[in-house]
This record gives sequence, structure tokens and C-alpha cells, in this order.
Amino acid sequence: MSTLQELADLVEGTVVGDSSLPINGVSTIQEGKPNTITFIAHDKYQKYASSTTASAIIVADKALLNGKDGILLDSPQEAIAKVLNHFAPAYSRFEGIHQTAQIDSSAKLGNNVSIGPNTVIDQNVIIGDHTTIGANNVINSGVKIGANSTLDHNIHLFHNSVIGKRCIIHSGAVIGVDGFGFTTNNDFHIKMPHNGKVIIGN
Repeated sequence: MSTLQELADLVEGTVVGDSSLPINGVSTIQEGKPNTITFIAHDKYQKYASSTTASAIIVADKALLNGKDGILLDSPQEAIAKVLNHFAPAYSRFEGIHQTAQIDSSAKLGNNVSIGPNTVIDQNVIIGDHTTIGANNVINSGVKIGANSTLDHNIHLFHNSVIGKRCIIHSGAVIGVDGFGFTTNNDFHIKMPHNGKVIIGN
């Protein structure tokens, strides 16, 4: 639960109305709920401003509030993103190096790196500071992962892939696998090796 003033401070906006109004979440403007906040970022939603049952609205134009409580600022879209993150549930992650992780002795791990259960890290892998790697991941030789990145579970990073700083890789991703390249001669197929690598920037 947050007050309207606390949310305004979070998004660097100005309260219009009751600054002590309690807000416990976010709702759409069409299906607003009491004690939630909504927003108007596009003209097509302005028609719902007077009928929404949300307790407060984030707007760029004070006139849209039509007597309702709200927050006034230049970018409602950016503001609602911050509010959504504020109310999003926090999920705990494994911290430290799990005893079932298999890490090659040549791998270089930065400070405060966490590696989850059953993850395999091959030769000459470099992992930056404060990076979290979830469970059941396979990180092949020569991979570089920048600082403050997060890899969820069941990810495969193939040889020599480069992941930048502050990246988030979601579960099930396969990065750096070779392309489907073949040359054919008299119905005989020869696989074409790929000499490049995947580079994901910061």
C-alpha cells in the first residue's frame, strides 16, 4: 500500500487532490478498481476518464482528471511503468554458488556472482560482477557475460557468445547455436560451419 503522494514522489509528478489517498495497485482505465491507479497516455482513452472507478489517474493534462484525484506529469506512460514495478511482487533468487553447479577451474567469476543448481560452466568463461545465473543453464567455453546481468533458468549459451552488461535473458533461450547452413552436391549435403559469434550489447 502506498499513498498518492508517495507514488507522485516515485514518478516525480505533482499530486492533484488527496495526497493521502491509499493506492494498492494498478488497473486499466476501462476496468478501474477502487484504491488503484490508472493512466491516460493516448487520446483514445480520454473518454473513460469520467467513468473509471479507479481512485486516481496519471495524466499529462490536469483537465482530464475532471475532479478526480491524480498525478500530473509529462509522461504518463513512463510513470505507469515505474508504478507497475513498484507494486510488482519481488521474487527471491538463489544467492551464492550452488553445490551442484559444475564450474571449470579456468572460468573467471566476478564479485557477488550467483550460480544456481545444476548449471554447467565450461572452460574460459568470464562472468562479470553481480551477475545472477539461474538453474540448469549450460554456458559453453569462451562465453563472456557482463556485470549486473541476469540469466533465468534452462538457458544455453553456445561457445564464444558475448552477453553485455545489465542484460536479462529469459528462460528457454538458446543463444549462439550454429545456423542451418549446408551446401549440396549430387544430393550429398555438407554442413557449413559458422565462424562468427553472437554479441548482445549492454
